[in-house]
Amino acid sequence: TNTSSNSDEAKQVSKGGGG
Repeated sequence: TNTSSNSDEAKQVSKGGGG
């Protein structure tokens, strides 16, 4: 996600909410 930080982005991918 462009609004999330790199660390939080990894969490987003795990939750399936990346991009």
